[in-house]
Amino acid sequence: MVNRGAEQNELIRLVWHPSFASGNAELDAEHRELFDEINALWTLIVAERPIDEICATIDALYGKMLRHFHDEERLLQRIGYPELAAHVRMHAALTARADAVIEDFRRDRADFGPLFTFLAHDMVARHIVNQDRAYFPYLEAASQPDGTASAPAALTDDTA
Repeated sequence: MVNRGAEQNELIRLVWHPSFASGNAELDAEHRELFDEINALWTLIVAERPIDEICATIDALYGKMLRHFHDEERLLQRIGYPELAAHVRMHAALTARADAVIEDFRRDRADFGPLFTFLAHDMVARHIVNQDRAYFPYLEAASQPDGTASAPAALTDDTA
């Protein structure tokens, strides 16, 4: 007999790829944890677990997302990332979007589509996998033995 729940769970699964790694152990661990938590939430939804259990998992995931944003911003400030203000604005926009999606979900308690669009597309694909890449060279430069926290000259934008 085929286990339909297991099949459906495997249809949508976020998979961490080494190319997503920033080189910072703390941030990479938090990014991977967010992937794992989103996958765990999907597993609960596919298994048709009680809505209270799903909501508790959403709340825990939301808290981890906020903690990650705080940790990332703190690190970017420490290394002198020149686009920190824009990155903080991205985090604020993601937080506002999460608040709205979670509120809509709690009100309707039936439509998982917008929740997963937010998590998989906005949070993971657009932000973690794409937008966070902009600071990777600055992390690398900051970790150099000479302690230089600025980006390599090729990455400096003198037009600003």
